[in-house]
Amino acid sequence: MAVSKTVTLPVTTLDRSYDVIVVGGGTAGVMAAIAAAESGKDVLIAERGYSLGGSMTAGQVTPFMNVRIGDARNSYLSARMQGFLEERGFTAPAWNGQPKTLFSPVTMSALLEEMCTAAGVELLYGAAFVNTVREDGRIRSILVQTLEGLTEIEARFVIDATGDAQVAFVSGCPFEAGDPEDHEYNQNMSLRFAICDIDLLKANSHLAELDGVEDPNNLHVYMAMEWKAAENPLTRLFRDAVAKGILEESDGVYFQAFSSAAFGDSTMYFNCPEAPHCRHTIDSFEVSQGVVDCRAAALRLHTFLKTYIRGFENSTISWFAQLPGVRESRRIVGEFYLTVDHYNNRSKFADGIAQSAYPIDVHGKSELVHPRGFAPGEFFEIPYGTLVPKGIDNLLVAGRSISSSFWAQSAIRIQLVCHALGEAAGIAAAMALDLSCAAKQVDGAAVRREMCARGGTFLPTE
Repeated sequence: MAVSKTVTLPVTTLDRSYDVIVVGGGTAGVMAAIAAAESGKDVLIAERGYSLGGSMTAGQVTPFMNVRIGDARNSYLSARMQGFLEERGFTAPAWNGQPKTLFSPVTMSALLEEMCTAAGVELLYGAAFVNTVREDGRIRSILVQTLEGLTEIEARFVIDATGDAQVAFVSGCPFEAGDPEDHEYNQNMSLRFAICDIDLLKANSHLAELDGVEDPNNLHVYMAMEWKAAENPLTRLFRDAVAKGILEESDGVYFQAFSSAAFGDSTMYFNCPEAPHCRHTIDSFEVSQGVVDCRAAALRLHTFLKTYIRGFENSTISWFAQLPGVRESRRIVGEFYLTVDHYNNRSKFADGIAQSAYPIDVHGKSELVHPRGFAPGEFFEIPYGTLVPKGIDNLLVAGRSISSSFWAQSAIRIQLVCHALGEAAGIAAAMALDLSCAAKQVDGAAVRREMCARGGTFLPTE
């Protein structure tokens, strides 16, 4: 166990300050920064890596999972980004026939930088968040490790878009992590990867042959297999490979892969492997071992594909995700706490800043709670209060670490929801500064109205 102690270190103070600093330039952080900048604020993104997009780019999480509320796009910035993707040919129809939600993580990173630059957002890459300097219940500045050493940057308002609630955590805000009814285990993490130089026509023909259907003769390839799911031809191949020592049993916990014109005509992205033995995603050593285990599993899966599926004979692994796919880690306990009851009751809120009909989706659980399935037109809402941590007046949290229970979080962690949560945080931060008030005093209903005024669309609640 780590032991806390106080040390004295040299700190360089940046010679300028910002209205809003967004810590983390990922799925929610980019939207938060642009929304605050388009509210007239001086905004900085402090990002530990060297690209924007987080799970969208470094994590290779493509496609955008459908929130299942029709054409409504709560985030005007998400709609703008989607338009850019389609205009430039950076997207293509998803494997399940849904709207154009598949995209290339490579081109996405450049597009997000372009959007931030156009909005006047300043970027600071290679800035690993360390801590906050606090006075009287407010954050005065953040500390980041940069090429120049430990650096202090002053801000009037901070948005925590780290995904792990790192800013809220070090600032002493209350939080939860994992399933309280199961040893506080977190959802399984993944590490995605890509394989190129695949003969997709040949692979698709072979998969069709295994399924006993006519050769579809196209470049669209989709594969999926889970031990806990219904048997399919891949299950039998997986079992044979395990028996022969090519795969390990854990490699079949979750397997999914797909091609898309957005990736090119010989590439597939893999939404796997998972690391079922990494049960605590707020333990840096466990996560590190999980990444190592996933890379080793990816090599085994590639060998399996080259051995068992025609079309993979000359293929190569082209890219491991640079960001592990952590689905759930810390969750703040904020001014509002979203639960499965809100999900099951299809709860609506005057300050609802995101809507979704996405199901409860917990990786690593063989038995789920019993959510009530959505009928056509049904959805639930996420209120503004879930973004507001307790204890710090000028801090909001955006993304998958908002205030929610373990099970409820699994239904709101997808990217299109996080876009709306980030956008709402950016608008609310600007409102708090304009009104000289605390984050919890901002009218969430006004935030929603502003999202709509800027072009976001919401389904009616009556």
